[in-house]
Amino acid sequence: MLDKDWEDMSDAEKDRVRKEEQEKFSRMQPISASANLIHADNAAVVRKIAFDYWKRHYPNDVQIDTIIGDVKINTRSIKDSLAHGVGQKKLDVIPTLKEGMERAAYIGVLPDFRGRAGKNHYFLYKVKINDENHYVICRVKENFSQNRLYIHEVAPEKVFVQQKSDTLQTQPADESHLQLRGIALYKYMITNFLQGVNGSFTPTRKKEKNMVDYSKVPSEAVDVVFAQENRKLAAEIERDKEKTARETLAWADSFDGKYESPEEERYVYLMKKSAMAQLGIEPVKSDADVYHQEIANSLTVAEESLDDNATKELRSIADDLHTSMKNVEEAEQTCGADQETWDGYVPRHEDIIRSIEKAGDAKSEGKSDEECSKAIHEAQESMREGTTYMQERCELILKREKEYQEQMEALRRRVEDLEREREMKARFPENFARCIAASAEFFASVHAMREEARHQPHRIASDLFAASRKAVKETCDAVKRTPDKIKDYLETQTRKAVNSVLLGVAGIFDKGIAALGERRAKILEKVIPDPVPAPKKEEAELSPAERSFLAEKEALLAQHKKWNPAYTVRTAKKLAEQGFGEKEIAAVLQKHAPDIQNLPNTDLRQNAAARIAKSAAGSVRVGQQEQKDIKSR
Repeated sequence: MLDKDWEDMSDAEKDRVRKEEQEKFSRMQPISASANLIHADNAAVVRKIAFDYWKRHYPNDVQIDTIIGDVKINTRSIKDSLAHGVGQKKLDVIPTLKEGMERAAYIGVLPDFRGRAGKNHYFLYKVKINDENHYVICRVKENFSQNRLYIHEVAPEKVFVQQKSDTLQTQPADESHLQLRGIALYKYMITNFLQGVNGSFTPTRKKEKNMVDYSKVPSEAVDVVFAQENRKLAAEIERDKEKTARETLAWADSFDGKYESPEEERYVYLMKKSAMAQLGIEPVKSDADVYHQEIANSLTVAEESLDDNATKELRSIADDLHTSMKNVEEAEQTCGADQETWDGYVPRHEDIIRSIEKAGDAKSEGKSDEECSKAIHEAQESMREGTTYMQERCELILKREKEYQEQMEALRRRVEDLEREREMKARFPENFARCIAASAEFFASVHAMREEARHQPHRIASDLFAASRKAVKETCDAVKRTPDKIKDYLETQTRKAVNSVLLGVAGIFDKGIAALGERRAKILEKVIPDPVPAPKKEEAELSPAERSFLAEKEALLAQHKKWNPAYTVRTAKKLAEQGFGEKEIAAVLQKHAPDIQNLPNTDLRQNAAARIAKSAAGSVRVGQQEQKDIKSR
């Protein structure tokens, strides 16, 4: 046993202990493990078989003397470990845990990942399965001076010794490993430990690839990266749909529920969802189902220490929470994605998992009945608070959508009121037509944005829906009294005033269209890949509009390095100001605007280019008319 705690040791003392453990590991002989001794096709069934095996062979638990003191292995240990993933090799080594921990080398200690009291100690031993050598890493939790096996995982020896292995990634330097979790952390610790065994181990390094520290990347940026990858995947699937989709499913399944970060999990989810849709397979679990499963897994681990009534009550409350989440998802299907709801739930979910763990640990840690009851009550309340939160968010989503629909209907009624003014239509045909056309384009733009949102990742979709609601509200507020004003002006025969109002209405809708475009551009800015330089043409082959656009494009890229879709809108307006028509502008945008070129098919490119060109030309016309009106006063 260590003379003092690891953190109290000097560097020299730590080096001495580490060297001793490395030498111990180098002399260690692998334990033979029987393949498929614990086996079943169903995960729930195989877990029960594993529990029963341990109870039958070790009815009084196991206490092992180690370098950190006594370590307990009990049925709770088996439940905890299998709750973090079930694999056949992981099942195969369960019968070796007692002997393995007696032989195991001590490889390190880390503080609790959630900042709570306690530590995590790590041990490593060797096994042989089907004549193939493997390493078993054991994570031991230290709480209140008690040590208990919490998780064990298995890795083939060849992963760490074959220089051409693709499994081992470049490991982070310094203390960045502290940000790793799960399998990624275990690989790092094993790799680090093995470097000193017999002085012969050299881990595989891939200089061309660096591990991303996702904890330092804004979630919005991560979602953008994932959106880019999703587009690439979609293009591959289109070329060879079934083959590519099935390969993608196999790749996603290879993770076996173990991810190095929440962002990686989301990425795999998006890829799998896209592939399954192509194959017509039932979609993967929703966010509500994923969260519910995590809660259910925590309850499964905790229930060993809880009585039947407490377990039943907790699971009932968990089901209520799941129902409220499904209601939110159903509302999102109709009203559009709402990322704010799920971002707000994340800390609540962490509290729920933590409170369930505390409820399960209370009794096993020898706490009083009062403390145990309090822990169970806190777990219940944390889930009830989550349910209340989800119910309130669902009501807000539905209310917000109702307001949006009412505002859209109000806008349509205003336009219909204008259309019924026959006198105005007859007396001011040009401006009347301009006003009606702008309104129609605005409605089409709103609809297009919301449809586009339904095919984007959740976070991007949420921003697009929010932008559409904001644009509609602003436009509705601006045109609310316009028909009444026109009626008043018609009655007083104020021709100039009517013209001004009509142009003003057209301008409001044009402003709304421009706002939609700009907000969309900002939301999707980082989704657009770097532009591919257009092939050079002889100056004589280019139209005047093309030369003007390309000159502006070159200047913008020289200044900003990366194309922003907002530049397309800005440059289209400059072309309109220079006197180029809508068709000329649209043709140029299709050929040379990077964001337009990136759209997946011809129809979308044509429609987008035409819409931007029309908006640019309309905006310029409104501005010119306003200048004329000012001069004529």
